[in-house]
Amino acid sequence: VGQGHRRQGVGSALLRSLADEAAAEIRRPLRAGTPAGDTVGPAFLARHGFRHPMRTRLGRYDAESVDAEAAAVFAAAAGRVAAAGYRIVAARDAARDPILALAPLHAEVYRARHAWSPPRSLDDAAARDLFLGDDVIPDLFLVAVASDGPAAVGSVRRGAESGSLELGRFGTAASHRAAEGDLVAALVGRCLV
Repeated sequence: VGQGHRRQGVGSALLRSLADEAAAEIRRPLRAGTPAGDTVGPAFLARHGFRHPMRTRLGRYDAESVDAEAAAVFAAAAGRVAAAGYRIVAARDAARDPILALAPLHAEVYRARHAWSPPRSLDDAAARDLFLGDDVIPDLFLVAVASDGPAAVGSVRRGAESGSLELGRFGTAASHRAAEGDLVAALVGRCLV
């Protein structure tokens, strides 16, 4: 809400409308985010019943300047992953319809990290839109495949800032959680190096 219109109920009316829409249409709780230095936004949200369940920090990384130590960590993880029988491939090479095949794994990865906001059920169209929208870079939508199927997933997406990229959701199926550190490091390394 613009400076000259604050404390007049405009933001509260907008929030009520969004909350009503969310309750009727998506049947999920609302989430809101504010920049770290913002003091007005969190106070407004607190007055309307939002609580502070987590803090997200966004960092910037120049992939062109991967140092030798980081490259060695990624390479070592990739070696251990290969020795354990995993193959890392582009998602399009992992399944006939990778979006639908990997949507349950994406949901499992999300659910493991976001217990406070579990994933909703998705139909085929919603899964395609969520997991392979216009922002996903197909060559960097990767899956680690084991003998029993997809074991881990990771992606790179176009960022909000022009020319920027963001690491997407990285994680493993519960049945492969013991190898998660190496699988995620190998996937991230494949995306960055």
